[in-house]
Amino acid sequence: MNQQEQENVSEEFFPKGAITFFVIMIVLFVIMWLSIYFEVLSRG
Repeated sequence: MNQQEQENVSEEFFPKGAITFFVIMIVLFVIMWLSIYFEVLSRG
């Protein structure tokens, strides 16, 4: 693989797995935070 082909491969790389993991992690954190938040609200 020459230099031009290596540049094309690196430009096309998109970390789908890492972004999916990050989104799932953020969603789980939001769910946990909301569950604790509503628990505290219900206690008054």
